[in-house]
Amino acid sequence: MEHRALGNWASAGIVCSLVLTVGACSSSDGTDGKSSTVESTTGGQSNIANTGGTVAVGPTGGTVSSGGAVNTGGAAATGGRTATGGGVAATGGRTATGGVAAGGRTGTGGAVSIGGNINTGGKANTGGATSTGGAIGAGGSSGTCTTGNSNCFSFFVTSRARLFALAQAFNGSTNGWGGDLRYGTGDGLTGADKICTAIAEASAPGNNKTWKAFLSTTAVNAIDRVGNGPWYDRLNRIIANNKTELIATRPGGITNSTIKDNLPNEDGTPHHNEETNSQGQQADNHDILTGSDSDGKLCNSSACWNSGAMGGGSITNANCSDWTLGTSKSGFAPRVGHTWPTGAGTSDDWISRLNEDGCAPGYNLIQNSGGTGTGTGTVGGGGGYGAIYCLATSPY
Repeated sequence: MEHRALGNWASAGIVCSLVLTVGACSSSDGTDGKSSTVESTTGGQSNIANTGGTVAVGPTGGTVSSGGAVNTGGAAATGGRTATGGGVAATGGRTATGGVAAGGRTGTGGAVSIGGNINTGGKANTGGATSTGGAIGAGGSSGTCTTGNSNCFSFFVTSRARLFALAQAFNGSTNGWGGDLRYGTGDGLTGADKICTAIAEASAPGNNKTWKAFLSTTAVNAIDRVGNGPWYDRLNRIIANNKTELIATRPGGITNSTIKDNLPNEDGTPHHNEETNSQGQQADNHDILTGSDSDGKLCNSSACWNSGAMGGGSITNANCSDWTLGTSKSGFAPRVGHTWPTGAGTSDDWISRLNEDGCAPGYNLIQNSGGTGTGTGTVGGGGGYGAIYCLATSPY
C-alpha cells in the first residue's frame, strides 16, 4: 500500500583561496526483496636621497699672477680650502643621507599598509564563505529562514533509494533497516537522526541543519524533539508553521495542493510519485514509521495499539523496542502514518494510521490489502519499506 521515490544524489562544493602578499596575489517488487541502489612588492625601497654630494671645491685662492707671488701667500686663501673643507662639512651632509630616515623607509614600512593585509585578513570576508554556505542555493545554508529561501529546507520523508543505499553501505542489507535504526550509534533515535542528516546532506550539501527523526520512544515523544517550526520542504513549500499545524491529520500549513496529500521526500518529490512497482504502477509506499499516536506522542494500548491496528489486541510494542529491534517478534508491530491517503476522498493521518506487520527489514510496493499487524512480518508488509520523517529543529 506504499510507494516511494528514489532521490538523486547531489553534492556540490566550491572552494576559493586568495592570498595577498604585500602587493601581489595569485589566485522491485516485494517478492524478491531487492532494492535499488540505489607576497609583496617590497614596499619598494625609497630612493636614497642624493648624498649631500661632495660640494665642488671652489677655485683655490689660485696662484695669482706670478708677480704677486706674495699673493701666492694668498695661498692662505688657498687655505680657503677651509671653505672647501666647509664643503666637506656639507658632504657631511651625509647626515642628510642619513635622511634615509627620509628614506621614508618608514614609509616602506608603510608596508604596514600592506599589512593592510589585515584587509586580506578581510578574508574574514572571504570567511563570508559562510555566505558561500549560502551559496548552496541548492541545499540552503544555515542562517535565518526567509520564506521562499533555500535556508528553509526542514522537512522530508526518506526516499527508498537513499535509505536503502545507506543500509547496504553500512551492513550489506538490500532490504533496508527494518526497525533497528541505530546505525552504529548507541540507540535508535541517535541513529535515526544520523540517517536523516546523511540523507539531507546528500540532497542539499552544506545545509547546516540539526535533523531529527519524527519517532517516539519510551523516553521522548516525537513532537517534543523537532523544534517549534516553521517547517518547509526541499522546494521551500510550507508544511507547517507551528506544532499545532504540524499534528493535524494532514500538516495544516500546506497550501500547495500537490503535496497536501502526497508529502515530499528529500528532493521535494511527492512520495507517491517516487517510483513504480513491478506491475508498472505507482508504488504502494505510504507507511512511514513513527511509533506515535495522532498527537505525535508514544503509542500506548488505549491510543493506538487496538485502534486501526491489524492484529487487534495482540500488539504490545509499537516502536520496535525504541527502534533497536530489527527482527520479527510476536506483538512488536510499529505504528505508522500515511504520506498519502489510501483511498479517494480520505484524509489518512500522516502520523498515525495503523500498525505494520513487524520490525524485520523488508518492503512491499504492491497493494495487497494491508499487513497482519501481529509482529511476524516486516516494516513494509502493509505497503512501504520502513521510511521515516525527518524535521530540522528551529530556529535555523
